[in-house]
Amino acid sequence: MKRSLLFTLLTACSVPLATAASISNDDYAYTGDRLELSDADIFSDSGDFAISIDLGSALADAGDMVDFQFGFGEGEGGVGCSVSFAYAPAYNLMTYSGNGSTSTLWLDGPITADTLLLQISGFYGDTPLASLSYYENDTLVELWATTIAPNKDGKLPEAVTTANISISAPNIPMSEDNGITITTWQGEVSESDIKEPTYLPAAPAVPEPTTAVLSLLALTGLAARRRR
Repeated sequence: MKRSLLFTLLTACSVPLATAASISNDDYAYTGDRLELSDADIFSDSGDFAISIDLGSALADAGDMVDFQFGFGEGEGGVGCSVSFAYAPAYNLMTYSGNGSTSTLWLDGPITADTLLLQISGFYGDTPLASLSYYENDTLVELWATTIAPNKDGKLPEAVTTANISISAPNIPMSEDNGITITTWQGEVSESDIKEPTYLPAAPAVPEPTTAVLSLLALTGLAARRRR
């Protein structure tokens, strides 16, 4: 009976638990018409990461054409990757690309949401995926999903050290003084994550000087005892 109970407990402990996505350190800097994300290596580390974009107004009101590009990869001289889309509200038309593999989507109507979510899943696996969703009325609606294709040399980045975002929309100028807000996520983002987000620490905790000194004294004392 004890063995059965132990087996049951071990089995229960071995079942992976679903974990919520968390907001990473979402610092960024404007470089010309791009946002350079400063923490790409942190939020992309697991291969499941996302970018949410709050445009400050409905996507359908952004202008004749909205162009978005998310570029990321190994930095200057390394392998790069990009995910992009273009949206024409007047035609309810969207084109999207995963590293150059382009498709077209005809929508049922205009996108009235102002928040988009670009999710990258399993990036370091065999078939990395990109999906685009909009968030409205506490609901996350997926527009499209696509496999991220390798580059012309058959490669994808083995690490992500840099990332940048470029958004072009006539009625939403991309500058520091306008309403575009970018948030970086670590993990697979759900509706509940966006509604009630959790936050990752910006940096590992550093012990206070007093704690470090006491720890050093304790180690010194232990060494002295062993010498005796």
